[in-house]
Amino acid sequence: MLAHGILDISMYEIKLFLALAEERNFTRVSVLFHITQPTLSKRISQLEQSLNMQLFIRKSRPIQLTAEGQVLYAGWKGLHQHFEAAITDAEQCRHQRTNRLVVASPDSGNHLIALPQVSKLMLDRFPALEISMRYLSFSDWRGKVLGGEVDVMLTSLFETEELDEQFSWQVILPFSKGVCMLRGNPLAGRSEIRLEELQDARFVMNSPTESPEYTRFVQRICQAHGFSPVVARYAPNPSNLLNSLHYEDEVTVCDLLLRDIDNPLYAFVPLTGIKSALVAVWRTGNHSQYLQPLLELLEVHHRDLEERVAK
Repeated sequence: MLAHGILDISMYEIKLFLALAEERNFTRVSVLFHITQPTLSKRISQLEQSLNMQLFIRKSRPIQLTAEGQVLYAGWKGLHQHFEAAITDAEQCRHQRTNRLVVASPDSGNHLIALPQVSKLMLDRFPALEISMRYLSFSDWRGKVLGGEVDVMLTSLFETEELDEQFSWQVILPFSKGVCMLRGNPLAGRSEIRLEELQDARFVMNSPTESPEYTRFVQRICQAHGFSPVVARYAPNPSNLLNSLHYEDEVTVCDLLLRDIDNPLYAFVPLTGIKSALVAVWRTGNHSQYLQPLLELLEVHHRDLEERVAK
């Protein structure tokens, strides 16, 4: 029969026990949990009293688990993981059952992404839906999608190259990757440019801190064409890429989705053989009833993106 004291064991005490079993050091664990060492020692002693067994051999350095402690560690480690996974699943279920849909796009603020039109049509079809739109940086959207804060992220194809199985994605509109430059650049009048023709150009690139995926992508495609890009400067974020073009020998690799891409000061020229796309990314396992209708509307309302830019 189980001792009555077992009913008083908290998940917090189990987490403390697991951490101490792994770290084998009271000082380190107290720092990790932002508590004093005496408080940690007291909580572990209370746990041992509730169980009526000794869990640690404190006289050894580092401290060691007793035989009983080893058995509990093996069992409670799995229990703790299942406990947290169940809470995560329940939270995601709660989000999916609500009439809520959050759609985000890069914080370049580009007006060519037809979110307002799609949002209006979604509301017409689902009057009870609460839909909201957000701008997110390249550096933090993955965490917000996995955490359930955002249901769908609209971004560029190159960002899918490093996504794992936690994410699902779909192409909304394929188009050619391009290069943007000032109108005075000798290449500005071209209908298409081969990447190797840019080996003498100076590249304006997005900050590696903001988007390491972009940096790796540009370096990879340039090296595949026989050269390494010469970086003139880094823009702090994608919304400042074009503003960071200062001289006529500078270029930036970008998409049609970039802010001010249709500004007459700049020329956008497709890169031969370098494909891109507007893609929608969501957390694998998101079974929201609104996901598929949203994807269908996004495809319909972005088919003419290249035509709108050309005008």
